[in-house]
Amino acid sequence: MFGGYGIYKGGVMIGIIKSNELYFKLDLNTYEYFQSFGSESFVYQSKGKLVTL
Repeated sequence: MFGGYGIYKGGVMIGIIKSNELYFKLDLNTYEYFQSFGSESFVYQSKGKLVTL
């Protein structure tokens, strides 16, 4: 998976670790909260398009 590790809670993926960075899956409410601390989104390319988690 992306060359990283998935983080699961109750069978649901809630985040990933990639290149020694921890990324959480966010919704619109938590996205702004984490951005206020300078967090960055995990972005990868799939089928020629950028995908942001």
